[in-house]
Amino acid sequence: MSSSPHSYAKRTIDRRHMWQAQTPQVFRLGQLQKVLTYVAEHELTITDEASAFECLDLPIRLVTGSRQNIKLTYPDDAILLTAIINAQF
Repeated sequence: MSSSPHSYAKRTIDRRHMWQAQTPQVFRLGQLQKVLTYVAEHELTITDEASAFECLDLPIRLVTGSRQNIKLTYPDDAILLTAIINAQF
């Protein structure tokens, strides 16, 4: 979210029942293709593969991840990743 003069927090949410999803998400290719085709044909809005499965009320199994699984999305993420790699050697 970009900062603007009118960006203010409305409230802090209760985080006791929240968890963090990581990527990559893994699905069987055939089922993923069917789900994504359905989403496209029905012009549904999704945020990722898991949300596509949610649109069809299909089960999504959760597995324990690792906080060391850092997503490299933005150029600045490479700085953090480089620091972690260098600290491990």
